[in-house]
Amino acid sequence: MGLKISAGNKAFRAGSYTGFHNFRNWLAQKIGFKNIENYYDTYKDIIGEFNHKTGMHAGASRVPLGPLLEHSDCDGTINNKQAVKLLSELKEIKQNLKKLPHKDKKDTRENEIWFRKNLDNWIEACQGAIDSEDPIQFS
Repeated sequence: MGLKISAGNKAFRAGSYTGFHNFRNWLAQKIGFKNIENYYDTYKDIIGEFNHKTGMHAGASRVPLGPLLEHSDCDGTINNKQAVKLLSELKEIKQNLKKLPHKDKKDTRENEIWFRKNLDNWIEACQGAIDSEDPIQFS
């Protein structure tokens, strides 16, 4: 069991729910937060009420990576307009990544490789949503 993402002709397994949480924690760190909880605390007054139809908070698009980090991580969508902004933000993170940890740090290196692969998958999903004009689907 885990989270599946699809958009246009791109589909991938985003990991277990715990793995997806860890990925979002990694993303929050890449944009300057200590962890995902710090991110949530910072933006709680901006994001507004949770919208069960979309699977995210109403104001998620107003914060960095909001459609991805503020999503419920189950059924729902990220619309095309949100995918455009998210694509730009994810590409910026990818551009700013440092070298992989040394091979002696095996666990850290393996996690980092998985996070980067997941980042690439999300970039492709955003592009697929934009190209197909279909939303990104969580299931």
